Amino acid sequence: MSEMTVMAQYRLLVVFAQENLRLSLENFVRRNEVIPAKTAMNAIFALVALVKFGLIGKKQMMAPAWLDRRQRGTASTYFTPIMTVMMPQNPLRTILALPLAIFCAGAFAAPGLAQTAGQLVAPTYAPSVTPAPGGGLNLPASTGIEAPAGAEDLYVTPSGLDVEGGLPALAGETAKIEAQFTDKRVSAADLFAAAKALEAAYARAGYILVRVSLPPQTIEDGQALRLVVTDGYVDQVTSTSLPLNVQKRVGRVTAPLVGRKSLTKAELERRLLLAGDTPGLDMKSTLSPGKLPGATTLTLSGRYNPVTGYFGVNNDMTEALGDYSISAGVNFNNLLGLGEVGYLRLGGWPGFADDHILDDYPKNRQLVAGFTLPIGIEGYWLNVEGVDSKSLSDNDQPYDTPDHFQRLSINLGYDWLRSRSVNATTIVSYDLIDEEQRFQLPDFDVALSSDRLRVLRLTQTLDALTEYGARFSGNATFSAGLNAFGARESSDNLPMTRDGARPDFRKLVAEGSYAQTFNDQFAFSLSLIGQTSFGDALPSSEQLSLGGARWVSAFAAGELEADTGAGLRAEVALPTTFRPFASNRGVAFAASPYLFAAGSVSQLENATLLEEPVIRAGAFGIGLKLLAAENDSPYSGNLTIEYAHGGKSSGDAANRFNVSFLSRF
Repeated sequence: MSEMTVMAQYRLLVVFAQENLRLSLENFVRRNEVIPAKTAMNAIFALVALVKFGLIGKKQMMAPAWLDRRQRGTASTYFTPIMTVMMPQNPLRTILALPLAIFCAGAFAAPGLAQTAGQLVAPTYAPSVTPAPGGGLNLPASTGIEAPAGAEDLYVTPSGLDVEGGLPALAGETAKIEAQFTDKRVSAADLFAAAKALEAAYARAGYILVRVSLPPQTIEDGQALRLVVTDGYVDQVTSTSLPLNVQKRVGRVTAPLVGRKSLTKAELERRLLLAGDTPGLDMKSTLSPGKLPGATTLTLSGRYNPVTGYFGVNNDMTEALGDYSISAGVNFNNLLGLGEVGYLRLGGWPGFADDHILDDYPKNRQLVAGFTLPIGIEGYWLNVEGVDSKSLSDNDQPYDTPDHFQRLSINLGYDWLRSRSVNATTIVSYDLIDEEQRFQLPDFDVALSSDRLRVLRLTQTLDALTEYGARFSGNATFSAGLNAFGARESSDNLPMTRDGARPDFRKLVAEGSYAQTFNDQFAFSLSLIGQTSFGDALPSSEQLSLGGARWVSAFAAGELEADTGAGLRAEVALPTTFRPFASNRGVAFAASPYLFAAGSVSQLENATLLEEPVIRAGAFGIGLKLLAAENDSPYSGNLTIEYAHGGKSSGDAANRFNVSFLSRF
């Protein structure tokens, strides 16, 4: 098609758009009538776009006098006298500008905008580096000498304790125990109890390998009781029941334990948990007496799965993105013996016609590839992840607006606190993000918006399990966009995805949760999240989403987006577990009916006429979670069915059935 033909066709489109605007204004504005919101918004945004891209001058357009929100919730606009729409002098600018004007008049005036490809992407898809806290060590029984028969009938008055090999750190505890016996009439059984009490004091202080014994001796009144403290150590680590590639990794991590004196429980736990973090390994550890006095043998065993994966389905998408999506992933665990994991992910709208998940222009698709590699044996790790996300919303218009998002993430983490009860990790990240949305008609394709972001992030995570069974977890991330290294600012010809957004943005997001079981019957959980953009508009991929199954679930993911916002969700459940098979490889079932309530506040900075600056939303409902898992196996499946009723400050009440299924293998 020749350039003159294209220009002629778009001149006709210009005339058509001008005439449509003129008739709308003559029919409604001259009569000073209240016009429907959609018609008003079409006119407003067409004119705004025509001005922005040079089709008319700013002085030739009159702004709406005021916007009236009636009790019915319908937006209505009054206009002042008619304006004149003139043809521009630059036909090429018309060709580039008119489709955008039509898009602004149609798509932007729609009741709600679908998520961009960047908003469909999770912050990370990597398998967890540190599993949730819990479990325990299998410790050997105390080797303390038991009191012989009849010891309770023999009495003596010792002058104190003569402790050989005691650690200076336990001098205070030793003195307390000594005070209970010094110059007091006690039985021989009490002397053996003193040895046990001192050994228990060492264990409470973390020295779980220390043993306290009574050497053969004759004690008379006025003499000290002699106790021997043996500073225990690990003489060897055996893992022969594990595959060679797993032995290679866990052997390196636990090697510093061998032969080390004054080893504490915290140091032993950290080493064992870092070894147990080997991908695909469900590790068990046992301490048993060694062959020499004070020696302890550490035995490592467990189940190893070199390849694991999952498949899931849920319906938390908007109608424009197909209502539901599938997700699948596979992990390649420690195949090189380095403690590494490589992973692939695929998610999106499956479809059975055009726009399916494998189409060149899918309605919704995310492709992910990445790996996590430990750096040394002290808890440092590196994660590199690439994400490619595409979306093509079904807008019922003759044009398409495909969106393409790409992200390369480099994350360096350090597990500086690792124990059975508390874990803490610090992560420094650098993200390279490119996102572009285009406007497409037959024989016409132009960029509509473009983000190129370079973002530094600092994340702190913390999770804890209390002695009362309460579980706390949380994380906070500060993100700082850099206007460097290829980042771009918005321009008149090609804006960013959000009006007023800048590449050098700042934001802080924090999330926390609390879970507790009461009476071994009821389970309560509370989750909170909050984000601030420090008063600035954010690129669309950096916004906070408060809809979907995790938060205000009466609304689909993407319906409650915020630059600054907060959300909470509380659930009360009544879980019941069934174990119909007694064998080791049997299957356990669990059913957990629950009630929930959720609420959120979403604020958009630099909101347009079609956006609500602040939206308050809430929901409540009932649901059922079903779980089946094979014992001592990675195989499990869970199904969640939920009914949610909710509402928000603008719009009608919402009723939604949410269904999600996830199977791990």
